Amino acid sequence: LRGQAHLRDGTDTEMNPAIEFFREAIRRDERFAQAHAGIAQAQALKGLWRVGMTQADFDEAFAASRRALELEPRMPEAYIARAMLLSLQGRTDEANQDYEEAIRLNPASFDAHYLYARHCFQGGEFERAVPLYEEAIRLRPDDYQALCLLEGSLLKLGRMDQHAEVARRAMQAIDRQLVIDPQDGRALQLGTTNAARLGLRDKTRDLAARALKARPDAFSTYYNVACAYSILRDLDDALEML
Repeated sequence: LRGQAHLRDGTDTEMNPAIEFFREAIRRDERFAQAHAGIAQAQALKGLWRVGMTQADFDEAFAASRRALELEPRMPEAYIARAMLLSLQGRTDEANQDYEEAIRLNPASFDAHYLYARHCFQGGEFERAVPLYEEAIRLRPDDYQALCLLEGSLLKLGRMDQHAEVARRAMQAIDRQLVIDPQDGRALQLGTTNAARLGLRDKTRDLAARALKARPDAFSTYYNVACAYSILRDLDDALEML
């Protein structure tokens, strides 16, 4: 559970602690399939940022996903984890198959739809990403990450009216989350970029300062703040962050 808490945080600095907790769970119970799947998913999320991902990490992640499926052949989380790894390696068709299998096994899985949408977006398949993000939002209406990333897909497709509405909903979801947890690093990061897209200059600056204070060691903080400053055309500040 402590590993899952780090995994849900979503920032790059939280993946290694998640992996260590999952390893400890396996030391306590080698047949705990969820912990094996957790290792694979945390390694894959670390790989999304291309930060500190080694061949040994890939090897451990694929071995963990295989072990999870040996223990629980019908566990959606194991298929999701392997799909993420295959996606990182550019094995698109195989990743698609695993995401589809995860959704078949659990049509109510938020993670399957959300991460499948991210995979499609990264491959430039924005039309495919949109309904997957929309289904993820239907399954978890208060989730701010799916709203923020749906916004990006709509922007790529030039659907500006829909984009504006989703951006407003995303900002509301982020504001709610920051009332619950003012130090939520991922909410602060995405909120900074979202506020910039809405033209909220003062709010962008405030959220950027809070993100940098909350996660000063995270690659993802500086990247998202740089994106926000770029949107505002504060290019010197964006370059400093990069």
